[in-house]
Amino acid sequence: KGQKLIIDVFDSYNLSLYQINTLEIVQDSRNRWYACITVKDYPKQPCGKGSVGIDLGLTESATTSNGDKLTIKQTQKWAKKLAIAQR
Repeated sequence: KGQKLIIDVFDSYNLSLYQINTLEIVQDSRNRWYACITVKDYPKQPCGKGSVGIDLGLTESATTSNGDKLTIKQTQKWAKKLAIAQR
C-alpha cells in the first residue's frame, strides 16, 4: 500500500489514438499479467483507396508491386532451421 508500480507497456494497437474508458490489470493462472482496456470510440482514420500486391520470396522476405523490398536478416538466418522444423 502506498507504493507506486511502474509498468512498461508494448503499445501494439496505438492506444494513443483512442480515448480510454476503463483499464483493468489481471493475472492469469500462469502468473502472466494483462491489461484489459475498453475504449469509448474507435479513431476515425481515412480508409485507403489504393491497393498493393505483396510477393513473399526467398531472397527478399517480401516485395510489393510498387517495387519496395523488405529484407529481414532474421528470416534468412532461421530459414534452414525453419524448413527442417516445418517438415
